[in-house]
Parts: sequence; C-alpha cells; structure tokens
Amino acid sequence: MAAQALDRDPQESRCHRMLAQICVNRRELSTAQRHLERALQLNPNDADGMQQMGYVLALRGRPEDALTWMAKARRLNPFHPTRHNSGLGVALYSLGRYPEAAESSVQQVSGCSF
Repeated sequence: MAAQALDRDPQESRCHRMLAQICVNRRELSTAQRHLERALQLNPNDADGMQQMGYVLALRGRPEDALTWMAKARRLNPFHPTRHNSGLGVALYSLGRYPEAAESSVQQVSGCSF
C-alpha cells in the first residue's frame, strides 16, 4: 500500500519513510537508505526521518555517521519518542560504547531518561 501511495504522490516524504521501514524489516538496507535519502530531500526537517536514517546507517556498519544523523534528530526534537533510543543503542554498541548503549536500551524499555 505504501508503494501504491508513492505511485500516486512521489513527493510524499512519509511514504518514502514508511517504505524505508518496510525495507529495513526485509533487510533491504540499501533500498531503505535510498528511500530515506529521498524522504529527507523532500522534508529536510523531519526528525523521525533523520533518526531512521541513523538507524539504517548503524545497521549498514556506519555507526559514526549514524550518530551524526541521530544528533540532528534530537536537536530538532528534544522530546523524541522513546523508540528512538533503540537505534541509538545499536550505533553506540557498534562503536564499543557499551555502557552508553546499555543506558539507551534501558531508556527504550522504561521510557525514562537518566
């Protein structure tokens, strides 16, 4: 359905973001990144898209780039949803920053911050 919606309006950034999430679930990470790049071209102030881009980059082995995107997302939306913490945890874990990754994961589960 997201692909059909995109066929009807290729300028809809949220459809690109939704397709990116579907691609992540299918482990089609390069396609997910391509959809997120397009989504962020269409809406460069989308904090959710930036966070999602960071998550995809972390999964693709680029955790430092991931942290850059996630920091941008947090600057735009300091009251981000707790689900954003899981992507941050993946990036931090990939960098060997285990205590920070664990803290991020605890925040994801509990919905609180320390």
